[in-house]
Amino acid sequence: MSLINQVLKDIDKRSASEQAGSPLDGNVQRVERAESGRPPRVLFLVALLVLVGAGGGWWWFGSSGAKPEAMPVAPVAATPIATPNAVLAEPVSPEAATESVAEDAAPQIWQDESPAWVETPAAPANASAPTPDRPPLMTAGEVSKNVSSTQEANNLVRRARAAFAANRLSEGQRLLVEALTRDPGNHTARDVYAQVLIELGRDAEARSILEAGVAIAPGRVEFVLPLAHLKLRAGDEAGALALLEASAPSLDADPEAHAFLAALLQRTERHAEAVNNYVIALRRFPSNAQWLVGLAVSLEAQGTRQAAMEAYQAALDTRTLSQALTEYASRQLTALERGR
Repeated sequence: MSLINQVLKDIDKRSASEQAGSPLDGNVQRVERAESGRPPRVLFLVALLVLVGAGGGWWWFGSSGAKPEAMPVAPVAATPIATPNAVLAEPVSPEAATESVAEDAAPQIWQDESPAWVETPAAPANASAPTPDRPPLMTAGEVSKNVSSTQEANNLVRRARAAFAANRLSEGQRLLVEALTRDPGNHTARDVYAQVLIELGRDAEARSILEAGVAIAPGRVEFVLPLAHLKLRAGDEAGALALLEASAPSLDADPEAHAFLAALLQRTERHAEAVNNYVIALRRFPSNAQWLVGLAVSLEAQGTRQAAMEAYQAALDTRTLSQALTEYASRQLTALERGR
């Protein structure tokens, strides 16, 4: 995942956290507006006084014959709303609060009768200014500065692969060199670049790239194995064998490396070690005809004729040997059978 996507996810997560932690969520229950803003007890008393006064006035005026004059009715003072500060999700200016009450008076809250609160409309937010508790989004320049060298190198490798797929070899090589410059420990860039150089026949440059990789990551099979092949191709058989033997603890997961080591050991007539490494390789791929022939050669050299005959026969049964190896295996098998 890119850093920009991670930043956006972090912002979304923080927004969800802020909404979940609002004082109006969970612990606050919204109150529907009542038909009257006065508590029932006060309404009952006012209604009783009105009825008593109306009855007495009707009796007096009815008995005296006088008509009542219009009497001003004293307004009942409204009890102020007691809204705690914690209810306000955002600060509201006095002007906004006055306009809000003038348009639609908020219902009265009585803490001794109900613990519920009423949502208070927030003042309109300035769209151009960020909220105090939420940092603004990072600009493209700020994000690019925080991209690690490893991510940059990986991006360059992907671009290089695309360039190679489009036969833009020079561009692909340039991108891989840039990737290794930014992150010398990027094993993928080094492996791909070395393979490209080998394919182009630039063995000396490939050896230099792989030797630097072995120095950074000793025993890494992706570097050790092609470097050993290059050494052998250059006539440095001892150097190839020494490299593989030094990396032996890291070769367990790679049967090809064991088979290559077995072939080099066989060339130096270390047949017992060669047999051991061929057996390790064949456990993973028991039908590899070339490895079976190599195993038969070392078994024959050790004097284990029956096992050597079986290995030759197994190689021939695969019918995957080249013509030269088929002729060699058949000839050796016939000679072993005659020598019984």
